[in-house]
Amino acid sequence: MLGAMRFQGRRLMYEVLVQEDCGNTERAREMLESALSTCRRAGMSYSGPMVLAEMARLERDRDIQLKLLQECEHLLELGSMSRNHFWFRRLAIEVAIAGHDLTEASRHAEALADFTRAEPLPWTDQYILLGQKFAQEHS
Repeated sequence: MLGAMRFQGRRLMYEVLVQEDCGNTERAREMLESALSTCRRAGMSYSGPMVLAEMARLERDRDIQLKLLQECEHLLELGSMSRNHFWFRRLAIEVAIAGHDLTEASRHAEALADFTRAEPLPWTDQYILLGQKFAQEHS
């Protein structure tokens, strides 16, 4: 293992996905707390947005979800790697759809479209379309 602290938060986050896929949602939540703590110590710009977005997706309390998403969005505004933008917007769209929030689904879809406009990607196009269609069909 490399031992570089900034990689540890991301590694833990991927382990979270495995735990969740195995049905261990509570364990996944615990591991996300550890991943976030690691990211805060190492610096949030590398993996913090991904971890915060996953935390928001697994969070049941809507107010806490929104707070996590706001922190994540703030980090992206400060400057971040493309993958953090992709990961965040995808999960923000999913959270908005799960919460029946048309405005946020549309806003995050538009933000992702703006971010990828110069270099569109099929993967992000799927999520842009998902957010837009949800907002259109439920308005």
